[in-house]
Amino acid sequence: MKRYNILLIVLLAVLTACSKIDNTITYSAPKFKKNLEASVRILNNKALLNTPWNMWVVDSVVILNTQSAENNGQFQLFSAIDGAEIGNFGFKGRGENELTNYLRCAVNVREKSLCAIDIKSKLEVDLRTIASGSQPKMKKSKMAGGISALHIYHWGDKLLSMGHIDPRIALTNGSASDTLSSYNDYPHITKEIDENVTAKLYYSIQSSSYAVAPDGSKICHTTRNGMIMEIFDVNKAGQISLRHIRYFFPTKMKNSMSGANDCMMGVIQTRATDKYIYALYKDTTVADTKALPKLGVFNWKGDEVCQYKLDAKVVDFAIAEDGSRVCCWVINPDGEEYLGYFDLK
Repeated sequence: MKRYNILLIVLLAVLTACSKIDNTITYSAPKFKKNLEASVRILNNKALLNTPWNMWVVDSVVILNTQSAENNGQFQLFSAIDGAEIGNFGFKGRGENELTNYLRCAVNVREKSLCAIDIKSKLEVDLRTIASGSQPKMKKSKMAGGISALHIYHWGDKLLSMGHIDPRIALTNGSASDTLSSYNDYPHITKEIDENVTAKLYYSIQSSSYAVAPDGSKICHTTRNGMIMEIFDVNKAGQISLRHIRYFFPTKMKNSMSGANDCMMGVIQTRATDKYIYALYKDTTVADTKALPKLGVFNWKGDEVCQYKLDAKVVDFAIAEDGSRVCCWVINPDGEEYLGYFDLK
């Protein structure tokens, strides 16, 4: 009897703790004093491409991490000015300067470099020649440590990986053989996800988006299926600390991967410059598949700056280096996909 009493006390303590967490969190939808209209226009709708895994803009060149029906390259290049096809690079394989997959990759706009990592190797690409159409220089090296996180960022001799379970965020040397610092706390998602490591893993894979300031001093994490924003500082010694957290919409899940029909969609993709955080998001429910997204602009304190209401179904985007234009991947009402753009004011 005593044993059952102890178990009951423990269970009640856990439930009470979770209840206290829920009661202390205040959800508040983003409120922007400045609301603008953005007209999405076609940049290139002729290229036969798969939906990109990722995209960036460097030196007025759009880099799409995707496959084309017209070449074997992993990265497709287009002009951010007129949409003209510039070239492609990167190939899947086990040969020189090839990787087995390109899921884990990132572009450092400031250093004009791309880093891609598979289970054993790292490929570093010099992007300074892509505007001229010349093939970029590539350097492949072995990875000493495996990277399980899908979100990475690379600058200098340091590598940032985000989305692990343990540690959640890790700053390492370039080969991932030595951890310099880490951050392992998670925000409250739901009671079930908070208490289940597997559920937390699946939620993080499906519903998390990370963005890093080009100078490497700040990190932003946002969520889909509900909407949370976390902002982290990375100091000169490389220590990672939570600076600010905002809960916009509560998370309601059908399972670990899919939001419930009445859950707010939240953030689809997040990008960052040294000055702003750009969040492509929906403030409508998961069930409302016809609603168009908005682009919310926040400062690095997490404050709302302005918002753009979009007139097309944008599913991914990248910010031009001068902050004047957004290049984006769009799906039209007929299900056709294309490279588009809209200008920022």
